[in-house]
Amino acid sequence: MLILILEDDSERIKWFTEQFGNNNLVVVNTVLAAREVIRKCRWFDVIFLDHDLGGEVYVDSDDKSGYAIVKEIVQHAMYVSQIDKIKIVIHSWNEPAAKRMEMLLKENRFNVVRKKFGNFDKGILYD
Repeated sequence: MLILILEDDSERIKWFTEQFGNNNLVVVNTVLAAREVIRKCRWFDVIFLDHDLGGEVYVDSDDKSGYAIVKEIVQHAMYVSQIDKIKIVIHSWNEPAAKRMEMLLKENRFNVVRKKFGNFDKGILYD
């Protein structure tokens, strides 16, 4: 199972690594790094997305947030034949932003789960 994690908090990254192991994880902490990975590897089984990055709290989504990666994923969906098989977990505590991310992904037929970080365990991979 190949897992992409967009997260900038070192404690959360440590938690993800302990829960899911590091053999199948691609962990990025910036929009730029996430874009690069998505463009190179068009398939992930599970993608975890945070919204607020770089220690910032964004009221509105912009190019420095997880919403930018949602737009990137949607843009590159044309290259993936079974997008409904990719599970995307939005784990942001920024409720309005998480909802906006979820809506765009669902409009484009992605399998989306919205769970705030700390409210799930490794079982989320198989739910």
